[in-house]
Amino acid sequence: MSLFTRHVQLVCMILLVFLVLSGCSQPDEVEPSPTPVPNSVPNPAPQPLIIWHELSPAEHEALQRIADRFAETQPEIAIRIEAHEVSALLPAYEAAVLDGTGPDIVLGPAAWVAPLAEKGIIQPLSPDLVQVMVDMLPLPVAQSTRIANTPYALPISAEFATLYINRALVDEPPQIWDQVAPAAQRAGLLVTPTFLAASGLYFTPGAQLMTANGASLATRPAMERFLADIQTLAGQPGVTFTQDSTAFAQGDAGLLLAASSEFANLQAALGDDLSVAALPRIPPNQWSTLLEFTVLMQNLNSTAEAVRATHAFAKFILSPDVQRIWFEETGRAPVNPSGLADTSLRAAWANALEWGTPAPLNNRFEADLRPALDRALQAIVSDGQTVEEAADTILVALEDGGP
Repeated sequence: MSLFTRHVQLVCMILLVFLVLSGCSQPDEVEPSPTPVPNSVPNPAPQPLIIWHELSPAEHEALQRIADRFAETQPEIAIRIEAHEVSALLPAYEAAVLDGTGPDIVLGPAAWVAPLAEKGIIQPLSPDLVQVMVDMLPLPVAQSTRIANTPYALPISAEFATLYINRALVDEPPQIWDQVAPAAQRAGLLVTPTFLAASGLYFTPGAQLMTANGASLATRPAMERFLADIQTLAGQPGVTFTQDSTAFAQGDAGLLLAASSEFANLQAALGDDLSVAALPRIPPNQWSTLLEFTVLMQNLNSTAEAVRATHAFAKFILSPDVQRIWFEETGRAPVNPSGLADTSLRAAWANALEWGTPAPLNNRFEADLRPALDRALQAIVSDGQTVEEAADTILVALEDGGP
């Protein structure tokens, strides 16, 4: 066979192999993409925010519902609420903090702020929390928990004197203090015999009680003037000092000076006839009622993440809608009343909070001085005690080492 022939055969064989391989290939078939690898990084766990309190069962349930609503808007924060007996919460909290644990937030009376701050087991509010207060609360409320100009707690609800009106009996509520006696003579005025209810007669002229550390600021002239005003009021026709507000609830009296916490029961009794008026001015001053707060305090051991979660929750609970819900479900007056639907109630309580005097940030006020003030007032209106004798019982309680 010639060389040429062998060459032709080799070319034909190569061509045949190429054709066979070409027929077996599938040019239109796309190579499948590799299977994606699932994301192996899990979603971060929610930031826990633990709250301890001494609230009533109804208030606990309301707080839990508010926390559930908060979780709908902030699912990255998990709130856990724990109820304690009134007498057990403070020692339990102190022991937990000293052990390096405890809740992130403790809710309690403002009287706890000074002793807990002095022991160093609550931390000052973060700048973010301070800004929340300044933006959302009346100035006296926002400044109510300052010790040496440092804010240590955030108020969430309040109690203070309120002037209730029965619209069926009173056309025009008294605007100034001089109009109270004539209104009482026409329609009747009930006054709860407590310092809280009558505190405007003490604070409005500018008198003070004590500093945050418990030092006395009260003077005998101020106390005697206050008790003399109580004595004069009790002697006016139509004025009755009593713990029983039944006569007002039944429509037998037109005015009632009592605590803000009475609103829910009175509304249930009087319905649309109930109104709330601004506390009457003692010219040239606005009435300055005692303001008592339930406050939020931050644990010394709270992490930076827990503080940020507290900021979010504080902003939520102080919002107008949530404050309204808190009031409607607990009867506790809101520190931010701007969300209240009743215009007269909203205006009257905003006025009380704007001009009020926060209770002293010292546990001695609740333990010693306030009971002494209540006893002295009741002795004046019920027991026939003299102004001087009643003032003595108050001033003893103000002395260092007093009862």
